[in-house]
Amino acid sequence: MKNDMNLIEYSEKEKILDSEMSIIWENPYLDGITDYEFFQKASVKILWVLKEPNGKGGGNQRVFHKEVFYYNRWKSTYGNIMRVSYGILNNANNYSDIPEIDSKECKIIDSIVLNEIAIININKSGGGSVTPFGKMANEYNRKGVKEYLFKQIEFINPDIIINSHDVKQFFLDLVGNNEINKHYGEQYSKNNNRIIIWTSHPNRAPKKSYCNNILKIVNEYK
Repeated sequence: MKNDMNLIEYSEKEKILDSEMSIIWENPYLDGITDYEFFQKASVKILWVLKEPNGKGGGNQRVFHKEVFYYNRWKSTYGNIMRVSYGILNNANNYSDIPEIDSKECKIIDSIVLNEIAIININKSGGGSVTPFGKMANEYNRKGVKEYLFKQIEFINPDIIINSHDVKQFFLDLVGNNEINKHYGEQYSKNNNRIIIWTSHPNRAPKKSYCNNILKIVNEYK
C-alpha cells in the first residue's frame, strides 16, 4: 500500500488529525508516522499499536522516536520494535539474520529503524510504567476512541499492523470476519491485503522468540 500524498498534503492532514486527537484526549501525546519521507520509502509500511506513553502532560512521540536514545531505558520497549521492524523491512527469515543494535546511535547498521515505521497508542493521554488491567479496554470503549483509532490507521495506511496491547476486541475489529490463525503465542489474520498480528507487548519480551514468531507470520503471507 502507498499513500499518494506529498509531504505538504500529508502534514496538513496530520495537523487536522492532531486537532481531533486533542478533543478526545486532553494534553495528548501526538503519535503516528515518525518521519513521512522515510516511511514512504520503506519497502513495507509497518504500524505498531501499543498501550500508552509513559508520562503525563502530553508531548510529541514522533519527535521522541527520533531522539529516543536520550531515554536511558529505551531498549526495553524499542529494542524489540527495532529488531522486528528491521527484519521485516530487510526480508530477514529469523532472529539470527538481524544485526545487533548500535545502542549509542540507536541504529541497526545504518538504519534508524524508528524513522521508517509508525507507532500509535490506544491511550494518548499517557500513564505509568505499568498499565492497570482493564484500563486499555475501558479506554478503547470510551466515546470517540475506537473511531479515531480506525481513522488514524487508515490515514497511516499500513501493510502490517502489529497489535502489542491487551485489547483483544481491537484486534478482532481489525480482522473483521476473516479467519484467525495461530502460531505459538501469536494470532494473526489478513484483511484486505493487510496483515494483522496479535502479540505481546515488546517490553522485555524474549527477543529471539519474539522476532522469530512475528517474522514467520510475515514471511508466510509474503
